[in-house]
Amino acid sequence: VILTYNRFDLVHQVLMDIKRNCSDVYEVIVVDNGSEDSNVTTGLAFWMGLKILPLKVIELPKNEGFIGGMNNGIFLATGDIIVALSNDVRILNNQFIPEIEKEFAKKQNILLGPTLYDRDTGWNKFGNVIIPYIEGYCMIASREFWDTNRLDELYSPSDFEDCDISMQ
Repeated sequence: VILTYNRFDLVHQVLMDIKRNCSDVYEVIVVDNGSEDSNVTTGLAFWMGLKILPLKVIELPKNEGFIGGMNNGIFLATGDIIVALSNDVRILNNQFIPEIEKEFAKKQNILLGPTLYDRDTGWNKFGNVIIPYIEGYCMIASREFWDTNRLDELYSPSDFEDCDISMQ
């Protein structure tokens, strides 16, 4: 699930990365979060016409913010493992999917991501306790996890949804 707002250049780049480096991808969902730039619609139509990725496009009529947009895409995803990506993430090698599959083979009910903060970031310290969290630009979890845990709209439009979902 890739969330975008007005930045087709970024979406195009991550779709190219997926095409080059993710041969076993089951589904790619791009959530157009109420973009006002017609290049997003035109560009995504171009990608859909290529039929080189299992691409679905969800067009939200208005910008729902990061949390609302991402929750829409996650809800509509059908795979067993769902990767929630910001549109500026790069996938630079072909180990992305195999590494995810390897981790899920060990344990199903997990939240993965490329950046785990296990130090005080100013967001995750409560008293003397530091809660580790996965940074929100790339969150990976099972369908089962996402069915029972959503990004909480309470934290919109600011941050902290990644800390919250990590604690869940």
